[in-house]
Amino acid sequence: MKETYRDKVTKISSTKNITEYNMASGPSEKVKDSSALVTQISSNKYRVEVESMFHCQETGIKFKVETKTIIEYSLEYGNDYINLIQENGCELLGPIFNVDIKSGRVSAVYLPHYVCLEGFKDTSMIKFGHFKDGKVTLKIPTKIEPSYVVQNDPKFSCVAAVGEHSTSFWRRKKPFPFNGQVLLYSRVVGDDDYMEYRIHLYLVPADRPHLKKLNEQMRQDGYKRINKPSLIRKVYTNKDYLITGKPNPKICPETLQFTVHTEIEHCEFTEMNFTKSTEEILLHVKAESSSSDTVWSGELTRADIKELVRGAAQRGDPPKNFVETYRSQLVQKVKNIMPVLDDLKAEDLLSEEVYSTVSCQAKEQDMMRILLDHVQSWGSEDLDKFYHVLKSHNKQTIKYMEEEN
Repeated sequence: MKETYRDKVTKISSTKNITEYNMASGPSEKVKDSSALVTQISSNKYRVEVESMFHCQETGIKFKVETKTIIEYSLEYGNDYINLIQENGCELLGPIFNVDIKSGRVSAVYLPHYVCLEGFKDTSMIKFGHFKDGKVTLKIPTKIEPSYVVQNDPKFSCVAAVGEHSTSFWRRKKPFPFNGQVLLYSRVVGDDDYMEYRIHLYLVPADRPHLKKLNEQMRQDGYKRINKPSLIRKVYTNKDYLITGKPNPKICPETLQFTVHTEIEHCEFTEMNFTKSTEEILLHVKAESSSSDTVWSGELTRADIKELVRGAAQRGDPPKNFVETYRSQLVQKVKNIMPVLDDLKAEDLLSEEVYSTVSCQAKEQDMMRILLDHVQSWGSEDLDKFYHVLKSHNKQTIKYMEEEN
């Protein structure tokens, strides 16, 4: 399905007022809270006009300003930065930001980091990294917080939290411990003759940017997020983690590595397939070493599996490009429209103006035609809601259309 501006909805709030606001539905439209005016320029790039403290809920970065300041910032994923960090014997500890101050001045920046500070004594190794002209400059940060590296009066281009390993001959290089999390997504595949439970397991940094992108991508592919305790303390890069499950699933691949610098939609995952007869599922993530310590465990109970099967049977997945594919048939065949309008309005998907415009039409075909003109610009999540609302009030009509095609 073609990405629309509603797919780029993000939530951004001021740290003075933590109420979240939706991004506007067009690239030049903006939404204002008590201290910030924000525009999402592209999927990874933002522009903010701020007058005090600003916290980007989508990426985690924070800016503190004293007067009105205009900032453009984006997430960067180029391998050149990683190579530069490694060549200097360092390690990336959080996302990389490209920051450009268009006007005004930033008095402090808060860069997210993923380091687990619990029991970590050598915080002097955590630096404010500044990338410019093919070089990386490491500065002692003003302050290190549990989730942030704080730098007062920062200079900008590309910046990130960077770990500096000790170069002393008598001190062994120690890896940085990270806060990680396990993400689980599941779906039922096959039919009554042969059915399997398929689970995708991701091992990613805790609170990393753009997790909702992965959630949306998986939802479009028919997967449901399994909400289980997910946080892992002290995971490490450049280390294999063994994924196991009971009872005896097919697993591919059997090991994953924890990585900091990967776009969320390109993260590696392990796929597990369990047979239809499975009643309970046990999952483990183990450090692949001589000790094979278990760093995370999860369980899908019999009730979880029944809910998974029930949800797949009841809900189903809307066809991709549903509105475009069935538009002419929807206009001609859908008759029960008012309950659809009522439900969409109740879910705040229709404004009062659109609701009135559609409902006042004399012919059902005109009602449906205007409604579809409005709906076709929605993002996939809202289109999904539209599909299920429409189907709930016109079940036989939609079923016949899908079977016919």
